[in-house]
Amino acid sequence: MTAGRRTAAFFIERKNMTHWNLVEAFKDGTIRYKNPFADTEAWFTPGRRHRPFHSNRRRSGEPLSPAQMQNYCAFCPENYGQTTPEKSRFEITGRQWRLMEQPSPEHVFTNRAQLRRIGNLYEIISYDYWHKKYGFNLSAKELAHQQAYLDSAKGREHLFSLLNDKQKMLGQPTIKPDDADQLRRLSMSFFGGSHELVIPASHFVDAAADTTQLCSTGALTPEQHFYYYRLSIHALSEIYQNNPFVRYVAAYTNWQRDAGASFEHLHRQIIGVDRISPETKRGNDMAFANPRVYEDYAAFLAYEQNLIICDNPFAMAAVDIGRPYPAVIIFSKTKSFYPFEHSPEQVRGMSDIVHAVHAAFGADNAVNEEWYYSPPASAMRLPWYVLVKWRNHRLAGIEGITNFFPNEIGPGDVKEMMIDKLLRLRQNGRIAQMHIGDECQKESARLDYWR
Repeated sequence: MTAGRRTAAFFIERKNMTHWNLVEAFKDGTIRYKNPFADTEAWFTPGRRHRPFHSNRRRSGEPLSPAQMQNYCAFCPENYGQTTPEKSRFEITGRQWRLMEQPSPEHVFTNRAQLRRIGNLYEIISYDYWHKKYGFNLSAKELAHQQAYLDSAKGREHLFSLLNDKQKMLGQPTIKPDDADQLRRLSMSFFGGSHELVIPASHFVDAAADTTQLCSTGALTPEQHFYYYRLSIHALSEIYQNNPFVRYVAAYTNWQRDAGASFEHLHRQIIGVDRISPETKRGNDMAFANPRVYEDYAAFLAYEQNLIICDNPFAMAAVDIGRPYPAVIIFSKTKSFYPFEHSPEQVRGMSDIVHAVHAAFGADNAVNEEWYYSPPASAMRLPWYVLVKWRNHRLAGIEGITNFFPNEIGPGDVKEMMIDKLLRLRQNGRIAQMHIGDECQKESARLDYWR
């Protein structure tokens, strides 16, 4: 049987599916959407579908000086001393991107990175949590990195200054200059913690005139975003290798304060946790009954509901349903199901689609980006998928009583708005080449993770 006939059979076979009652239309025009993996539901009420895609709220900004472009927050290039020692970085030499592992403090403070991977100064799950609960200690590689830093006068100066600033913030006594043991003990989390950040260099877009012109995910070039993804995947893999007690490494981005960001400088959080996310656990349990459950949901339902937005040979994006906020879901179509087992070409395919989705949402809108994939200890194969949620409204207040989330914008509206923006972005060369809207071969939007 040819690939085309197999694909046709795939859809014919499912034409009578009730798809778990995920979409239910009522006589007044209200539509209920249920998400099978998150176990949430959203209600779309008619009459509000034509509200603007982008918020009309204007951010107030101040004029931006040239010095502030590199020195606006702790994540900016002029403030490397305010962040923890780098675990790895990407630099550009000529036109080549070069990955550097454990750069020396002398190198860090004299060379600019395009992307930096550092430990979080204020961890959500601390090094002490892992050490005291599980007996975790630094790996040989991490101990060597710490020792090299302590052996450097520049490194000791950095650690001493950073730790004393943190001690003051915590209301704790500062470190005495000659207390080497305390300097070593308190800096362990910088080298062996399992909460990391991946940070692009720019706080603002090039030639920004005021403080509203932030460098968002979509403002990166497709190439920059690809290396942003590569360093994030590297961080995720390293945490698994260094901490045997981590069950799952969560990766997410909060863009703007309304989405939970402390700094409005683009960065990704990579955090090792000792539990599986509820959505991943639910998907894992569903996969025991039906290994192709994500293909049914991603391919068939998105095809049936006409919600596919864009795709390339390695990834597809569709409007997600049943979420508390409007959301776009991006699935890897490859057989690789861990992010760190994807080839560079496969990562680039995922990266290009995610980047395009962010560019379409725009820098002015608060969004969350969340990664989901198969837990390493699971016997089931789950696809790698990325969820981009648009924080376009405040919750209405009825959610706690009813457990459903009203939204004024339906999935079809999100698709229409996204496609219009993507076509313009592609025409202007802002995103990678891909199929958009009706150009997508919807019948071939299949996932290979389970095969």
